[in-house]
Amino acid sequence: MIRLLGGLAVVVGGALLGIVYSRKVSRQERCLGQLIDSLRYMRSELKATAAPTTQLIGQLALNAGGEVREFYVNLLARLERLGDESFESLWLEAAADRESLPIGARQRQILGSLGAFMGKFSIEELDAALEAVIDRLGPELLSAREKTRDGNRLYPGLGLCGGFMIAAIFM
Repeated sequence: MIRLLGGLAVVVGGALLGIVYSRKVSRQERCLGQLIDSLRYMRSELKATAAPTTQLIGQLALNAGGEVREFYVNLLARLERLGDESFESLWLEAAADRESLPIGARQRQILGSLGAFMGKFSIEELDAALEAVIDRLGPELLSAREKTRDGNRLYPGLGLCGGFMIAAIFM
């Protein structure tokens, strides 16, 4: 009886592990989409109002969607050190924070590259940099959507099968 319960626990644990990983992939895709939307917002506001970058970040800290809001809130808090540290280093630090932005390393690198243009260049050059980052993140989003679609079907099943195999070995 105890072996049966242990085997059942392993199977359920494997299935849950697959579901958790599937949700992680979905979360990354959702966050990447929200990040691109926030950069598009920043770009359109920059063109329309020529607002300072710090003001745009403040607006995004209040209005950005879901996971991305935390990134902008953390960035806004870091901006208190502006003057002691460069905007670029503060942006890179915020982009590297895995807690506030659950995206992949390559996506962080692309986002981090934008920091070099913030607060230093003209509106036209910043607009071009934003457009370039959005264009580079677009294929990343498509890849994340494909991974999410496949993962939502694949990972729970793999976890369940793995659980069955491990339970079979020990029974």
